[in-house]
Amino acid sequence: MSTTALPGETDDNAGAMLGAAGQEAFAADLAKLSASSGLGDRDRMVRLLGVLLCVAGAVVVLLAYRSTTQASDLRDQLEMVVLGLFGLVLAGVGATVYAVCSMQRFLRFWLVRLMHEQRDLAGKNRV
Repeated sequence: MSTTALPGETDDNAGAMLGAAGQEAFAADLAKLSASSGLGDRDRMVRLLGVLLCVAGAVVVLLAYRSTTQASDLRDQLEMVVLGLFGLVLAGVGATVYAVCSMQRFLRFWLVRLMHEQRDLAGKNRV
């Protein structure tokens, strides 16, 4: 007899992955994680770097646009267009760095949750 419910079977706990004890242990472990470390210094610095790169890229684009509108020579305008493209790339790199750091934080939480669910399911299957 299997302890997992098949799609056609009815089970009171079929929708709940973690039992009551598992949920309490999960909440306790999360409280320990957030109380002890939170965001690490490295994570905080990398996220700040991503934000600063985005802001710097936007400033470069705005300065290049302003200089392009004031330049009368085509060569000067082309130089500013290249500088503007550099600003766009800089902002894109900053946004990517920030997004990766945010996803890493989410995936760490997801991995802890998955480990607790697997531990809870393994405990149910032993009985």
